[in-house]
Amino acid sequence: MQLLVRYGEQPIHVDGKVTTIGSVIIYTLESDEVAPPNAVYQKITDEFKAHCQDQGFKAETFFKFHPDPQVSALAIDMIADKYRFVKQEQDMRIGDLVTRLLFEMKLTVINKQIEDLETELKRAQEANDVNRQMMLLAHHPQLIQLRNDICKQLGNRVLNV
Repeated sequence: MQLLVRYGEQPIHVDGKVTTIGSVIIYTLESDEVAPPNAVYQKITDEFKAHCQDQGFKAETFFKFHPDPQVSALAIDMIADKYRFVKQEQDMRIGDLVTRLLFEMKLTVINKQIEDLETELKRAQEANDVNRQMMLLAHHPQLIQLRNDICKQLGNRVLNV
């Protein structure tokens, strides 16, 4: 969300085409069916989609002066100097940074899905629901493989659990 608020309207080259950082973020969230974690983040994404084509749109200014006090307060926090990127991230190309942060977000979502699946599997075992257990066990390796693929993209060690 911080990149969306701070740099959303800035151009970025993707597959030989020019788009905006915000459009890449929104597209990735939607194509991966990742919902923002709370209502304020959802409002920011919705507002960005609704206004990103407006003449002179600048995400930072738009959200900083947004009429919803929760949106503007969050935007101001995201813009404040205490959230400025560290030197290493400043040196990184913005496109690479966007890509890395999106992969990290996906990894967080996948880890949560694995955790939820394992919790549901325990419930199914306790309830002696064999059909539910089989369905959950069939989905588990797909999530693990997806997590491992993302970890490889990020350069993280892959654990086969």
